[in-house]
Amino acid sequence: MASSSSLDPLFAVRGVLAFVAFTELTACVRSLHEGVAGRQSALFTLREDSLALSHCYGFLCLQTALVLTHLAVCPHYRPLVSLSASALCLRLAFLLSHALVFGTVALDQVLIFPLVSLTVALLSTLLVPAITAGDFWSWGEDENAELLRKMKFPKNKRSSKKDE
Repeated sequence: MASSSSLDPLFAVRGVLAFVAFTELTACVRSLHEGVAGRQSALFTLREDSLALSHCYGFLCLQTALVLTHLAVCPHYRPLVSLSASALCLRLAFLLSHALVFGTVALDQVLIFPLVSLTVALLSTLLVPAITAGDFWSWGEDENAELLRKMKFPKNKRSSKKDE
């Protein structure tokens, strides 16, 4: 059995991201189902546009869940890190603006879990570059040359084609 010190921190970050993606997916289903069924969403206060807000929130949750799932599966892709951070910041901005500016989200316990889970996911997302590779943010001089350098073709295949 492996000790806790030998566990890879990337697995912990991937687990957090997968958990938050799952909670986002359940929030999406709940928001879209409650909107279709005509019931009031637990997050939004009673207003005439709460059905549209519930649908927007549901699709925003779905988008965040999809992006976080992709980052949890493929954390070594640089664009997924910035896309995930952008999606999480967008969700945080949506919730905070509707709570503080528009007043459509009540400042109570219903708002606490999404804010905490999104903040933890954002911190985990920002840790991915430090955990994966040391040269994560260095793009190099030429992207094509970098890709060709990383692809290692065996030399015997080139020589065998010349002989034919």
